[in-house]
Amino acid sequence: MLPALAAALLAAQPPSPEQIFREAVEAQQRGDDRLAIQKYQTLLKLAPNVLEVHANLGAAYARLGQFENAIRHYRAALALDPNNQALQFNLALAHYKQQNFREASKLLEALSAASPADLRLALLLADCYNRTGQEAKTVALLGRLEPSHPEDLALKWLLGAALVRTGKKQEGLVRLDGPARQGHSAEACLLAGQTAMEIHEYELGRDYAEMALKLNPRLPGVWTLAGMTRHYLADNDGAVAERHEDLAGATKVFTRWGRELIACAQGAETYYYLQNIRGDVVILVKADGEVIAVRDYDASGRMICKAPRDRDPFGFTGGLDAGNGLWKLGARFYDSGKNAFIQQDRYLGDPSDPLSLNRYVYCGYSFIQHIKTTFE
Repeated sequence: MLPALAAALLAAQPPSPEQIFREAVEAQQRGDDRLAIQKYQTLLKLAPNVLEVHANLGAAYARLGQFENAIRHYRAALALDPNNQALQFNLALAHYKQQNFREASKLLEALSAASPADLRLALLLADCYNRTGQEAKTVALLGRLEPSHPEDLALKWLLGAALVRTGKKQEGLVRLDGPARQGHSAEACLLAGQTAMEIHEYELGRDYAEMALKLNPRLPGVWTLAGMTRHYLADNDGAVAERHEDLAGATKVFTRWGRELIACAQGAETYYYLQNIRGDVVILVKADGEVIAVRDYDASGRMICKAPRDRDPFGFTGGLDAGNGLWKLGARFYDSGKNAFIQQDRYLGDPSDPLSLNRYVYCGYSFIQHIKTTFE
């Protein structure tokens, strides 16, 4: 009877603080953070100033996404051990996950100053800088570490974005290429594509836009970038190229200078345009002088002479042949059979010139005396 009575008396005694702490740690280790929090809170009632309890509570709350509580307990732990860098980092991380990037950066700056070669600290701090409009600090911080970590894609992404936003677009684009192509980051592709467009690297911009679309077609801004780059490319001399793909997937690049058509390239073959004073395409010729097509039009734009093998889409005033006698001239379609546009002009007309009040008319029906140079 006596051993059984002793065991019963021991079971009736409340658990010791040491036992509660062990049970809390075991619960936390197996992922039961809610039970661990209950036991740590019980311990705090017995001993409110235990460093390990506050630190572990902070970690448990952080794993549950309760960052306000995590911050409160990390601060309580730091009040007991102000120089504990692990606690400082955990507090900074809780601020970061709460999107309080300025508070996080203050803590990370001190940690990074103490460990200037720590890439993890530098990357987190740089991300805080970029999110708070302090990209110049990112450039200084990561520019110092880049030679030691030339292949780190996270560093390239943060530094590239900072360089772009501080006006060093070409340098930024060089850094963004790695995260875009090797890291398969849709965000990096989007920013790289936007930057390429801004510095007139339109073909490169199109490549990045297509990569971003494949990686994440729902990324905000990606369809806008794709729309900007899908048809138009440009070189540094101001000539603009328009890319077209037919149903078979064959690609042609048509080069313009203003309204003047220059050339068409398809694969290794290139031919050039000769236009009359109205801008009609009348001859297609190769670089060696060989004429490959001759055309003629009547006054209203109907094509009256075209070789059967002539598949070039441009013709009347340099407009795009839309079929069925329609020419795409700027934003509107012109019907050469009716001598009129099929959409209204935005210009409302001049009451003193009655013909101009007809918003469908082409050059006031004076096809010989006038040439229309703007199409809206």
